Amino acid sequence: MEVLRDTGSSVDLISFKNVKESDLTVDYVWARPALTNEHTCLALAEIDLEIDGVRLKTKAAVLDPSVEMKHYLLGNKTQELIEAIKKNPYSPELINLVVTRSQTKVARTEKENGFLDSIEGSVVEEGSSTIGLDKCEKDGRNNSLNDGEGTEILPPDEMDGNTILANIKGDEFRGKQINDPSLKGLFDKAGEKNSEFQVDKGVLFRIAPDKKEGIRKQLVIPEELREKILKLCHNESGTHVGITKTKDRLLRNFFWPNIIKETENYVRCCDPCQRIGHTGEKKKAPLKLVPIISEIFTKLNCDITGPLPESEKGNKYLFTVMCLASKYPDAIPLKDIKSESIVEALLLTFSRFGFPCNVSCDRGSCSTSNLTSTFLEKFGIKVRHSSVHHP
Repeated sequence: MEVLRDTGSSVDLISFKNVKESDLTVDYVWARPALTNEHTCLALAEIDLEIDGVRLKTKAAVLDPSVEMKHYLLGNKTQELIEAIKKNPYSPELINLVVTRSQTKVARTEKENGFLDSIEGSVVEEGSSTIGLDKCEKDGRNNSLNDGEGTEILPPDEMDGNTILANIKGDEFRGKQINDPSLKGLFDKAGEKNSEFQVDKGVLFRIAPDKKEGIRKQLVIPEELREKILKLCHNESGTHVGITKTKDRLLRNFFWPNIIKETENYVRCCDPCQRIGHTGEKKKAPLKLVPIISEIFTKLNCDITGPLPESEKGNKYLFTVMCLASKYPDAIPLKDIKSESIVEALLLTFSRFGFPCNVSCDRGSCSTSNLTSTFLEKFGIKVRHSSVHHP
Protein backbone atom coordinates (compact mmCIF):
# COMPACT_ATOMS: atom_id res chain seq x y z
CA MET A 1 0.00 0.00 0.00
CA GLU A 2 1.29 3.44 -0.93
CA VAL A 3 2.02 5.74 2.01
CA LEU A 4 1.32 9.46 1.63
CA ARG A 5 2.36 12.13 4.12
CA ASP A 6 -0.51 14.24 5.49
CA THR A 7 0.81 17.29 7.37
CA GLY A 8 -2.70 18.35 8.36
CA SER A 9 -3.62 15.26 10.36
CA SER A 10 -2.53 14.25 13.85
CA VAL A 11 -3.48 10.59 13.48
CA ASP A 12 -2.91 8.24 10.55
CA LEU A 13 -5.83 7.35 8.27
CA ILE A 14 -6.53 4.04 6.53
CA SER A 15 -9.45 2.64 4.56
CA PHE A 16 -11.73 0.01 6.06
CA LYS A 17 -10.95 -2.53 3.32
CA ASN A 18 -7.24 -2.58 4.23
CA VAL A 19 -7.79 -3.39 7.92
CA LYS A 20 -8.23 -6.85 9.41
CA GLU A 21 -10.98 -7.33 11.93
CA SER A 22 -8.47 -8.60 14.50
CA ASP A 23 -6.53 -5.31 14.28
CA LEU A 24 -9.47 -3.16 15.38
CA THR A 25 -9.32 -1.80 18.92
CA VAL A 26 -11.93 -0.46 21.34
CA ASP A 27 -10.57 3.10 21.06
CA TYR A 28 -12.17 5.87 19.01
CA VAL A 29 -11.39 9.42 17.91
CA TRP A 30 -13.42 12.34 16.59
CA ALA A 31 -12.37 13.50 13.12
CA ARG A 32 -13.40 16.65 11.27
CA PRO A 33 -12.96 16.41 7.50
CA ALA A 34 -11.69 19.40 5.58
CA LEU A 35 -14.11 22.18 4.62
CA THR A 36 -16.76 20.93 7.07
CA ASN A 37 -17.73 21.66 10.67
CA GLU A 38 -19.17 18.23 11.46
CA HIS A 39 -17.20 15.68 13.45
CA THR A 40 -17.18 11.97 12.64
CA CYS A 41 -16.51 9.13 15.06
CA LEU A 42 -13.79 6.79 13.71
CA ALA A 43 -12.51 3.55 15.17
CA LEU A 44 -8.79 2.95 15.74
CA ALA A 45 -6.79 -0.03 14.47
CA GLU A 46 -3.27 -1.21 15.22
CA ILE A 47 -1.07 -1.04 12.14
CA ASP A 48 2.48 -2.33 11.56
CA LEU A 49 4.49 0.08 9.41
CA GLU A 50 7.90 -0.04 7.78
CA ILE A 51 8.98 3.33 6.39
CA ASP A 52 12.54 4.23 5.40
CA GLY A 53 13.87 1.13 7.14
CA VAL A 54 12.05 1.94 10.40
CA ARG A 55 9.58 -0.58 11.77
CA LEU A 56 7.00 0.48 14.34
CA LYS A 57 3.48 -0.22 15.50
CA THR A 58 1.02 2.66 15.38
CA LYS A 59 -2.69 3.35 15.58
CA ALA A 60 -4.64 4.63 12.60
CA ALA A 61 -8.18 5.94 12.31
CA VAL A 62 -10.31 3.68 10.10
CA LEU A 63 -12.43 5.48 7.51
CA ASP A 64 -16.05 4.62 6.82
CA PRO A 65 -16.52 1.63 4.44
CA SER A 66 -18.24 3.94 1.95
CA VAL A 67 -15.02 5.94 1.55
CA GLU A 68 -12.59 4.39 -0.94
CA MET A 69 -8.91 5.20 -0.40
CA LYS A 70 -6.12 3.09 -1.86
CA HIS A 71 -3.28 4.77 0.02
CA TYR A 72 -2.26 5.17 3.69
CA LEU A 73 -2.16 8.70 5.12
CA LEU A 74 0.75 9.22 7.51
CA GLY A 75 -0.04 11.73 10.28
CA ASN A 76 2.17 14.07 12.28
CA LYS A 77 2.46 11.95 15.41
CA THR A 78 3.71 8.83 13.64
CA GLN A 79 6.14 10.94 11.61
CA GLU A 80 7.61 12.37 14.83
CA LEU A 81 8.03 8.85 16.19
CA ILE A 82 9.83 7.76 13.04
CA GLU A 83 12.21 10.71 13.30
CA ALA A 84 12.82 9.94 16.98
CA ILE A 85 13.65 6.30 16.18
CA LYS A 86 16.05 7.39 13.43
CA LYS A 87 17.90 9.62 15.90
CA ASN A 88 18.12 6.84 18.47
CA PRO A 89 18.22 3.44 16.71
CA TYR A 90 18.68 1.61 20.04
CA SER A 91 15.45 2.87 21.54
CA PRO A 92 12.77 0.23 22.24
CA GLU A 93 9.83 -0.13 19.90
CA LEU A 94 7.54 2.88 20.27
CA ILE A 95 3.78 2.56 20.02
CA ASN A 96 1.80 5.53 18.74
CA LEU A 97 -0.97 5.75 21.34
CA VAL A 98 -3.74 8.31 21.04
CA VAL A 99 -3.35 11.09 23.58
CA THR A 100 -6.49 11.80 25.55
CA ARG A 101 -7.58 15.29 26.54
CA SER A 102 -6.63 14.70 30.17
CA GLN A 103 -3.09 13.77 29.14
CA THR A 104 -2.89 16.85 26.93
CA LYS A 105 -4.10 19.06 29.79
CA VAL A 106 -1.48 17.61 32.15
CA ALA A 107 1.25 18.14 29.57
CA ARG A 108 0.14 21.72 29.00
CA THR A 109 0.19 22.39 32.76
CA GLU A 110 3.68 20.96 33.11
CA LYS A 111 4.81 23.06 30.19
CA GLU A 112 3.53 26.22 31.87
CA ASN A 113 5.37 25.28 35.05
CA GLY A 114 8.64 25.09 33.18
CA PHE A 115 9.12 21.33 33.06
CA LEU A 116 8.48 21.03 29.31
CA ASP A 117 9.82 24.33 28.03
CA SER A 118 11.80 22.59 25.33
CA ILE A 119 8.72 20.83 23.94
CA GLU A 120 6.47 22.72 21.55
CA GLY A 121 3.09 21.16 20.83
CA SER A 122 1.69 21.39 17.32
CA VAL A 123 -1.94 22.32 16.75
CA VAL A 124 -3.63 20.89 13.67
CA GLU A 125 -5.99 23.29 11.95
CA GLU A 126 -5.48 22.89 8.22
CA GLY A 127 -5.25 20.05 5.74
CA SER A 128 -7.44 17.12 4.89
CA SER A 129 -8.65 16.51 8.44
CA THR A 130 -8.44 17.68 12.01
CA ILE A 131 -8.42 15.02 14.70
CA GLY A 132 -9.84 15.74 18.14
CA LEU A 133 -8.25 13.13 20.39
CA ASP A 134 -11.13 11.94 22.51
CA LYS A 135 -13.25 8.83 22.92
CA CYS A 136 -16.68 8.67 21.31
CA GLU A 137 -19.75 9.06 23.43
CA LYS A 138 -22.04 6.05 23.46
CA ASP A 139 -25.14 8.01 22.45
CA GLY A 140 -23.47 9.26 19.26
CA ARG A 141 -23.88 12.98 19.96
CA ASN A 142 -21.46 15.37 18.29
CA ASN A 143 -18.66 16.47 20.56
CA SER A 144 -18.31 20.24 20.81
CA LEU A 145 -14.60 20.48 20.13
CA ASN A 146 -12.87 23.77 19.66
CA ASP A 147 -10.65 23.93 16.61
CA GLY A 148 -7.21 22.77 17.55
CA GLU A 149 -8.12 21.99 21.17
CA GLY A 150 -6.92 18.63 22.44
CA THR A 151 -4.63 18.00 19.45
CA GLU A 152 -1.26 18.74 21.00
CA ILE A 153 1.23 15.99 20.28
CA LEU A 154 3.24 14.66 23.19
CA PRO A 155 6.77 13.73 22.12
CA PRO A 156 8.30 10.36 23.05
CA ASP A 157 10.26 10.11 26.28
CA GLU A 158 13.87 11.08 25.77
CA MET A 159 16.32 8.37 26.77
CA ASP A 160 19.69 8.91 28.30
CA GLY A 161 22.39 7.32 26.17
CA ASN A 162 24.09 5.89 29.24
CA THR A 163 20.98 3.94 30.22
CA ILE A 164 20.43 2.06 26.96
CA LEU A 165 20.93 -1.62 27.68
CA ALA A 166 21.43 -2.49 24.02
CA ASN A 167 24.66 -0.46 23.95
CA ILE A 168 26.34 -2.65 26.60
CA LYS A 169 28.83 -5.03 24.98
CA GLY A 170 29.74 -8.50 26.21
CA ASP A 171 33.15 -7.54 27.61
CA GLU A 172 31.67 -4.54 29.41
CA PHE A 173 28.94 -6.69 30.95
CA ARG A 174 31.44 -9.31 32.11
CA GLY A 175 33.47 -6.57 33.76
CA LYS A 176 30.41 -5.24 35.58
CA GLN A 177 29.67 -8.74 36.89
CA ILE A 178 33.21 -9.35 38.12
CA ASN A 179 33.52 -5.94 39.79
CA ASP A 180 30.15 -6.21 41.55
CA PRO A 181 30.75 -7.12 45.24
CA SER A 182 27.20 -8.48 45.61
CA LEU A 183 27.98 -11.21 43.05
CA LYS A 184 31.28 -12.34 44.57
CA GLY A 185 29.61 -15.09 46.60
CA LEU A 186 27.76 -16.35 43.51
CA PHE A 187 31.02 -16.63 41.55
CA ASP A 188 32.42 -18.70 44.43
CA LYS A 189 29.39 -20.98 44.32
CA ALA A 190 29.79 -21.42 40.55
CA GLY A 191 33.08 -23.26 41.18
CA GLU A 192 31.40 -25.86 43.40
CA LYS A 193 29.95 -29.14 42.16
CA ASN A 194 26.19 -29.43 41.58
CA SER A 195 25.82 -25.69 41.96
CA GLU A 196 22.89 -23.80 40.46
CA PHE A 197 25.31 -21.13 39.24
CA GLN A 198 27.74 -21.58 36.37
CA VAL A 199 30.13 -19.42 34.36
CA ASP A 200 29.76 -19.64 30.58
CA LYS A 201 32.37 -17.74 28.52
CA GLY A 202 33.09 -15.54 31.52
CA VAL A 203 29.42 -14.65 32.12
CA LEU A 204 27.63 -15.78 35.29
CA PHE A 205 24.33 -17.63 34.84
CA ARG A 206 21.85 -19.36 37.12
CA ILE A 207 20.33 -22.68 36.12
CA ALA A 208 16.79 -22.86 37.49
CA PRO A 209 14.23 -25.67 37.09
CA ASP A 210 11.24 -24.88 34.92
CA LYS A 211 7.98 -26.82 34.60
CA LYS A 212 7.52 -26.10 30.89
CA GLU A 213 11.08 -25.91 29.56
CA GLY A 214 12.70 -28.23 32.11
CA ILE A 215 15.70 -25.96 32.69
CA ARG A 216 15.81 -22.17 32.51
CA LYS A 217 19.07 -20.28 32.09
CA GLN A 218 18.93 -16.93 33.88
CA LEU A 219 21.47 -14.16 33.36
CA VAL A 220 22.77 -12.75 36.66
CA ILE A 221 22.45 -8.94 36.58
CA PRO A 222 24.98 -6.69 38.36
CA GLU A 223 23.69 -4.05 40.76
CA GLU A 224 24.37 -1.18 38.36
CA LEU A 225 21.87 -2.46 35.79
CA ARG A 226 19.13 -3.85 38.04
CA GLU A 227 16.98 -0.72 38.16
CA LYS A 228 17.03 -0.48 34.35
CA ILE A 229 15.98 -4.13 34.03
CA LEU A 230 13.19 -3.57 36.55
CA LYS A 231 11.94 -0.56 34.62
CA LEU A 232 12.04 -2.51 31.36
CA CYS A 233 10.03 -5.44 32.74
CA HIS A 234 7.53 -3.39 34.75
CA ASN A 235 6.93 -0.57 32.27
CA GLU A 236 7.25 -2.53 29.04
CA SER A 237 5.39 -0.57 26.35
CA GLY A 238 3.88 1.58 29.10
CA THR A 239 1.75 -1.22 30.55
CA HIS A 240 2.80 -0.96 34.24
CA VAL A 241 1.95 -4.56 35.11
CA GLY A 242 1.51 -5.79 38.68
CA ILE A 243 3.92 -7.53 41.04
CA THR A 244 3.23 -11.08 39.84
CA LYS A 245 3.61 -10.35 36.12
CA THR A 246 6.71 -8.23 36.72
CA LYS A 247 8.34 -11.09 38.64
CA ASP A 248 7.37 -13.55 35.89
CA ARG A 249 8.96 -11.36 33.22
CA LEU A 250 12.13 -10.94 35.26
CA LEU A 251 12.61 -14.57 36.21
CA ARG A 252 12.25 -15.74 32.62
CA ASN A 253 15.75 -14.54 31.80
CA PHE A 254 17.26 -12.65 34.76
CA PHE A 255 18.32 -13.20 38.36
CA TRP A 256 20.19 -11.47 41.18
CA PRO A 257 20.21 -11.76 44.99
CA ASN A 258 16.96 -10.61 46.66
CA ILE A 259 15.29 -10.21 43.27
CA ILE A 260 11.82 -11.03 44.62
CA LYS A 261 11.93 -8.48 47.45
CA GLU A 262 13.42 -5.73 45.27
CA THR A 263 10.79 -6.32 42.58
CA GLU A 264 7.94 -6.08 45.07
CA ASN A 265 9.33 -2.86 46.55
CA TYR A 266 9.87 -1.36 43.08
CA VAL A 267 6.29 -2.00 41.95
CA ARG A 268 4.82 -0.78 45.25
CA CYS A 269 6.82 2.47 44.98
CA CYS A 270 5.99 3.07 41.29
CA ASP A 271 4.50 6.57 41.11
CA PRO A 272 2.07 6.00 38.15
CA CYS A 273 0.81 2.78 39.73
CA GLN A 274 0.15 4.56 43.03
CA ARG A 275 -1.75 7.35 41.29
CA ILE A 276 -3.93 5.10 39.14
CA GLY A 277 -4.81 2.71 41.96
CA HIS A 278 -4.81 -1.02 42.57
CA THR A 279 -7.32 -2.58 40.20
CA GLY A 280 -6.65 -6.06 41.56
CA GLU A 281 -7.09 -5.11 45.19
CA LYS A 282 -9.73 -7.15 46.99
CA LYS A 283 -12.80 -5.22 47.99
CA LYS A 284 -13.82 -5.06 51.61
CA ALA A 285 -16.66 -7.33 52.68
CA PRO A 286 -19.96 -5.49 53.07
CA LEU A 287 -21.26 -4.92 56.58
CA LYS A 288 -24.11 -7.11 57.73
CA LEU A 289 -26.68 -6.51 60.43
CA VAL A 290 -26.30 -8.60 63.57
CA PRO A 291 -29.51 -10.57 64.20
CA ILE A 292 -31.43 -9.50 67.28
CA ILE A 293 -31.98 -12.22 69.89
CA SER A 294 -35.65 -12.06 70.82
CA GLU A 295 -35.60 -14.74 73.57
CA ILE A 296 -33.04 -15.32 76.31
CA PHE A 297 -31.05 -18.56 76.56
CA THR A 298 -31.56 -19.31 72.85
CA LYS A 299 -27.96 -18.46 71.97
CA LEU A 300 -25.11 -19.49 74.25
CA ASN A 301 -21.38 -18.90 74.08
CA CYS A 302 -19.19 -21.69 75.53
CA ASP A 303 -15.50 -21.69 76.37
CA ILE A 304 -12.96 -23.51 78.53
CA THR A 305 -10.67 -21.80 81.05
CA GLY A 306 -7.55 -23.48 82.39
CA PRO A 307 -5.54 -25.28 83.47
CA LEU A 308 -5.95 -23.66 86.89
CA PRO A 309 -4.51 -24.68 90.28
CA GLU A 310 -6.03 -28.03 91.15
CA SER A 311 -8.86 -27.92 93.72
CA GLU A 312 -9.50 -30.37 96.55
CA LYS A 313 -11.83 -32.38 94.29
CA GLY A 314 -9.20 -32.52 91.52
CA ASN A 315 -10.82 -29.96 89.20
CA LYS A 316 -8.39 -27.97 87.02
CA TYR A 317 -10.68 -26.47 84.35
CA LEU A 318 -13.79 -24.32 84.15
CA PHE A 319 -16.45 -24.80 81.48
CA THR A 320 -17.93 -21.31 81.12
CA VAL A 321 -21.29 -20.56 79.52
CA MET A 322 -22.87 -17.15 78.87
CA CYS A 323 -26.24 -16.20 77.45
CA LEU A 324 -25.59 -13.64 74.69
CA ALA A 325 -28.99 -11.98 75.23
CA SER A 326 -29.08 -11.54 79.02
CA LYS A 327 -25.31 -11.89 79.65
CA TYR A 328 -26.12 -14.42 82.40
CA PRO A 329 -22.93 -16.43 83.17
CA ASP A 330 -22.40 -19.94 84.46
CA ALA A 331 -19.26 -21.95 85.25
CA ILE A 332 -18.92 -25.70 85.72
CA PRO A 333 -15.70 -27.18 87.19
CA LEU A 334 -14.07 -30.05 85.26
CA LYS A 335 -11.25 -32.45 85.98
CA ASP A 336 -10.31 -32.72 82.29
CA ILE A 337 -11.46 -31.39 78.94
CA LYS A 338 -12.24 -34.66 77.20
CA SER A 339 -15.31 -34.90 75.02
CA GLU A 340 -17.19 -36.97 77.62
CA SER A 341 -16.67 -34.28 80.26
CA ILE A 342 -17.79 -31.55 77.86
CA VAL A 343 -21.00 -33.43 76.99
CA GLU A 344 -21.83 -33.90 80.69
CA ALA A 345 -21.23 -30.19 81.32
CA LEU A 346 -23.52 -29.30 78.41
CA LEU A 347 -26.27 -31.56 79.79
CA LEU A 348 -25.98 -29.87 83.18
CA THR A 349 -26.16 -26.46 81.52
CA PHE A 350 -29.21 -27.37 79.42
CA SER A 351 -30.98 -28.69 82.53
CA ARG A 352 -30.77 -25.17 83.99
CA PHE A 353 -31.37 -22.98 80.91
CA GLY A 354 -33.20 -25.31 78.57
CA PHE A 355 -32.05 -26.36 75.11
CA PRO A 356 -30.73 -23.40 73.06
CA CYS A 357 -31.02 -22.86 69.32
CA ASN A 358 -27.38 -21.90 68.73
CA VAL A 359 -24.13 -22.61 70.53
CA SER A 360 -20.91 -20.70 69.76
CA CYS A 361 -17.54 -22.20 70.69
CA ASP A 362 -13.93 -22.28 69.56
CA ARG A 363 -12.24 -24.87 67.36
CA GLY A 364 -10.73 -26.94 70.15
CA SER A 365 -10.56 -30.71 69.73
CA CYS A 366 -13.15 -31.25 72.46
CA SER A 367 -15.58 -28.89 70.69
CA THR A 368 -15.13 -30.33 67.21
CA SER A 369 -15.00 -34.01 68.19
CA ASN A 370 -17.44 -36.50 66.75
CA LEU A 371 -19.08 -37.13 70.14
CA THR A 372 -19.76 -33.45 70.86
CA SER A 373 -20.96 -32.74 67.31
CA THR A 374 -23.30 -35.76 67.31
CA PHE A 375 -24.70 -34.84 70.74
CA LEU A 376 -25.59 -31.31 69.66
CA GLU A 377 -26.95 -32.49 66.33
CA LYS A 378 -29.31 -34.97 68.01
CA PHE A 379 -30.95 -32.13 69.95
CA GLY A 380 -31.21 -29.89 66.88
CA ILE A 381 -28.68 -27.35 68.14
CA LYS A 382 -26.67 -25.43 65.53
CA VAL A 383 -22.98 -25.03 66.31
CA ARG A 384 -20.96 -22.03 65.15
CA HIS A 385 -17.21 -22.24 65.51
CA SER A 386 -15.20 -19.02 65.80
CA SER A 387 -12.51 -18.10 63.27
CA VAL A 388 -8.92 -19.13 63.88
CA HIS A 389 -7.05 -16.64 66.12
CA HIS A 390 -10.30 -14.63 66.47
CA PRO A 391 -12.15 -16.09 69.49
